[in-house]
Amino acid sequence: MRADFDARIAQNRREIDELYKSKLAEANETASRGRSSAGEAREEAARARLRIHELETSMSTHNKKVDELNRKINDLESALQRSRDEMNIKVSQRDEQIVDLEREIGRMISEYRDLMDLKVQLDVELQAYQKLLEGEESRLHMSPTSSPNVSQEMGSGDASVLVESGNRGVKRKRYSNVSGDYSYDHTTKRYRCSAFADGDIAIDEVDTDGRHVRLKNKGEEDVSIGGWRVKSIGGGQEVVYKFHPRQMLKAGETITIWSKDSGEKHEPPHSLVMKNQLWPTGDDLRTGIQDTEGKTVAGMENVLEFGSRTIDNGTDPDQRCSIM
Repeated sequence: MRADFDARIAQNRREIDELYKSKLAEANETASRGRSSAGEAREEAARARLRIHELETSMSTHNKKVDELNRKINDLESALQRSRDEMNIKVSQRDEQIVDLEREIGRMISEYRDLMDLKVQLDVELQAYQKLLEGEESRLHMSPTSSPNVSQEMGSGDASVLVESGNRGVKRKRYSNVSGDYSYDHTTKRYRCSAFADGDIAIDEVDTDGRHVRLKNKGEEDVSIGGWRVKSIGGGQEVVYKFHPRQMLKAGETITIWSKDSGEKHEPPHSLVMKNQLWPTGDDLRTGIQDTEGKTVAGMENVLEFGSRTIDNGTDPDQRCSIM
């Protein structure tokens, strides 16, 4: 029985030793795995601390940039507000100037209307005086005397009208083969002239004897009239003169285009003589200026209103003298 207990005790001791060794091996293995996990955790923690440091540094840099941008935004908002205040002041000043100009324009328009009314009254009185004078001359069988222009007005921009009444006298000395005496042929003509201009370039004068046509720049800026045409129609004849491509008409200056037989010198740019053409003559002369697109920008019409012819035999009537 003792031997049986000893055997059992020995067996239990062996089982306990094996269990101890097994548990010790498991504990060692668990401790080894724990040490490995702890190392990995320490490495991960180190990496995390490094990443946190980098993020903190980046955040500090970004915060500085944000602060700088905020300062710029504040400066720009302040500048914008100042600009708005200055613009509001300028707009207010402009509105005040506009009101002042409108009042001044109204005053000038009122004065202009008063002057135009006065001008119309004077024109009517001058025309009535002219008719009375012509009636007296006709009654006394006298040749019409020269009279000044009734009115002359030419504007630029919108079309405007020029109306004038004037006399043109021509005296010619003739020789008679039959009697051997000289006779004096005196012709007097009066034309009514109307004109318009859509811009600064206008027809200043058309010589009814066909010597010249004069253009004028009534504006304050030089105008290029290269390629423009001047066309005049009268007495069944049409004459067209074309300017060279670089022709300029300076502000306030004139250009006179002469007929070929005028005897004038060709002195560009103010005096131009046509090579082979003569300006037409007649009882109804129509002259226009056309731009490069063929649009008529200015025109003038001269219509004969009165014509008389007087022939004196003997001495020149201008050289006669009377003894008092």
